[in-house]
Amino acid sequence: MSDAAHCQDQVAGSYTPMMSSEDTEDLRRWHERAYQERRAQAVRDQIFDYLGLSIVVPPDVQPVTGVSHLLGEAVLAEVEAAEKVLDMGTGSGINAILAASQGAQVIAVDVNPHALEATWANADRNGIGDRIEIRRSDVFSTVDEVFDLIIFDPPFRWFTPRDLLEAATADKDYRVLTTFSGRPEIISLPAEGC
Repeated sequence: MSDAAHCQDQVAGSYTPMMSSEDTEDLRRWHERAYQERRAQAVRDQIFDYLGLSIVVPPDVQPVTGVSHLLGEAVLAEVEAAEKVLDMGTGSGINAILAASQGAQVIAVDVNPHALEATWANADRNGIGDRIEIRRSDVFSTVDEVFDLIIFDPPFRWFTPRDLLEAATADKDYRVLTTFSGRPEIISLPAEGC
């Protein structure tokens, strides 16, 4: 798909932005620059030291960003031993590994096969592979269990992703978020009085 066709597709979906056309176009241009920078950096594996872990991120997987630690710190603070945790859109597996390091049993899912390979390798590298089950899943397509905690850093722009790397940040018409929010029954609620 040409850049021009991709840009038209991004704006022409069924989602109608609640911002002005000018702001929408500014966001689209910013997203395009960010995507091109990520693509340029994604020519070889990147190695990150992340909250005590050693994480290798291959070229077609969302890299660790400057704000990734915010979710990671929340995982460390919230996950308890023996909990069942879902890491939705696991990417390189960093948050699944953090959850497993706290004693949780984790299911890590992603649509990106490169992400699943990275998760497996990173879990093994960090000595936690026996606590993580890895599945290819488009949101809940292979998930029907109930969880104590779901970790999810969803794609946040309504644009159509042109590849697996961009699918980590772009979600045509917010399909992933809509699908996710339509499944409240997978969340385990604490017993009354807890």
